[in-house]
Amino acid sequence: MKPADEKVKDFRKRLKISVVGLGQCGGNLAVEFAKRGYESFALNTSFSDLKSLEDLPKEFRLHVGLNGRSGAGRDLNLGKQSLLSNRDRILSVLSEPAKSSDLFLLTAGMGGGTGSNLPILAEILRPLGIPISVLVTLPAESESSMTKVNAIQSVNTLLRQNLNSVILIDNQKILDMFPGVSLSEYYIRANERVIKTLDEFNSADHAYKIRSLISFDSEDFRKVFSSRGLLIYGSCSFNLNGPLDEAFLFEQLKAIWKGGDLFASGYDYSTAAVIAVIIYAPKSVLEATPAEMYERISRSLKNQTRGAAVYTGVYELEEGRPTRISTMIGKMNFPDRVVNLLSQASIEGHGLSEKVRMARPTLDLGEVEQMDFFNILTQGDLTEGMDAVLNALEDEDPDVRLRTVLSLGSLNDYDRLHPLLMKALKDNDNRVVVEAARILGRIGETPI
Repeated sequence: MKPADEKVKDFRKRLKISVVGLGQCGGNLAVEFAKRGYESFALNTSFSDLKSLEDLPKEFRLHVGLNGRSGAGRDLNLGKQSLLSNRDRILSVLSEPAKSSDLFLLTAGMGGGTGSNLPILAEILRPLGIPISVLVTLPAESESSMTKVNAIQSVNTLLRQNLNSVILIDNQKILDMFPGVSLSEYYIRANERVIKTLDEFNSADHAYKIRSLISFDSEDFRKVFSSRGLLIYGSCSFNLNGPLDEAFLFEQLKAIWKGGDLFASGYDYSTAAVIAVIIYAPKSVLEATPAEMYERISRSLKNQTRGAAVYTGVYELEEGRPTRISTMIGKMNFPDRVVNLLSQASIEGHGLSEKVRMARPTLDLGEVEQMDFFNILTQGDLTEGMDAVLNALEDEDPDVRLRTVLSLGSLNDYDRLHPLLMKALKDNDNRVVVEAARILGRIGETPI
């Protein structure tokens, strides 16, 4: 990471966006952003999920589990406590990129115990003073009631926070988009699809072989992307031999504004407060289009959105390329899909709640109830157990060594702990050393 006085502007991008992925889905999205040149970080309570993100440098992958635990098991409270207990570490890692970035984009899948705590992560990052937008995925129809309840609670919290744009990706639409695709390919293609259009919006004019007639510049993009509330974006291409047709153009735009093939469906685009429309067309199409067409389109955009702030751009492409329109529309009300998800979460969640509360039958254990094998075993010879711990402390994977030290935190046997912790203090991973020092301090010895 570069210090604040060494800011380097990536002139291929309109804005310098740093991406912070939370949980498994958020981390995978962060990796896809990193492939496109974005500084990206992954935070997760699961060691295995982080380890799989090999395209991110290790120092950009932060384990935020509680007391060395791996995962959150869809438990929102456990995920919340995990993040809060790692608050200082999170701020330390992300303070430098905050100084050199235009905004943070937080990514997550809504429904899990870790990713659904994106609102907590946003609150933790607030002292950094950087604008924050979020991109999250909504559960598919087939996902569990617990997942839907977690998701709807988290989305509602996000909209109450003083964030910039909130982007809701619909997992059900993505599933429908790739029928028959193998499991190994599905997530790769889904993540590419989610990010491709957004990255195109953030790519500077000169990154393409195009000529600007009416420019949609970096500040235009900042204004639209940073609008408060729900935001969607999209693009479509078509072959056109004659002039741009206003009616056809708006037919394509409205399909995107209602949710397109990526976002939660049922948006009322007339509630939008800000909108962007960019037209890319070959010279022959632009030459055939009367200048007053642009003015009519601008007026229609205002009318269709009942007075939204309108940002436009017109670019000339090389001959032979298809005409393309890209649009971004923000600060809208909740779409029908979210309202329906709330209904599903309420009905299914009530059924699950009743099952959890239901009294369970018990067995008469008799003498078995008094048997305590744990205490019997711990009073015996622990030499083999010690050897196993020592071997784990020599494992080549630093995450294994860290988990081993964290597992010792609940023990109080000084004589057995001391040689293990002294070995851990010599580890070349600072995380292992810090945790070993903390345990030594707790059991009564200040490490040298």
